[in-house]
Amino acid sequence: NKKKIIYSRRKISNYTITPEWFVGFFQAEKCFITTNNNTPRIEITQHASDYVLFKAIQKFVGAGTVCFDLRKSYCVIYTITDKKVITKKLLKLFDTLLILNNEKISYIKNHTF
Repeated sequence: NKKKIIYSRRKISNYTITPEWFVGFFQAEKCFITTNNNTPRIEITQHASDYVLFKAIQKFVGAGTVCFDLRKSYCVIYTITDKKVITKKLLKLFDTLLILNNEKISYIKNHTF
């Protein structure tokens, strides 16, 4: 008994991802870098209807994978594991654009790898 995944079919070009929007999205979703054996990893999970948005984010970042997770009520997951992209591109954005609050303090304490 298979269920269909329904997601937006809007073109990726409909989304304009800016550095400020990107950092705000990560901060609002409380999606920060985690490590496993000193290897950085970013993972965001949303409803499957956000698939096209995640593809736009993937295009903005220039790295990562977007896939469906049927085990979690039709979720889509965006994952970045490229250490160079995380340390050279994303940390630079976070360092300059995050609003100072508990999330940034936690981020500052935990982004050494």
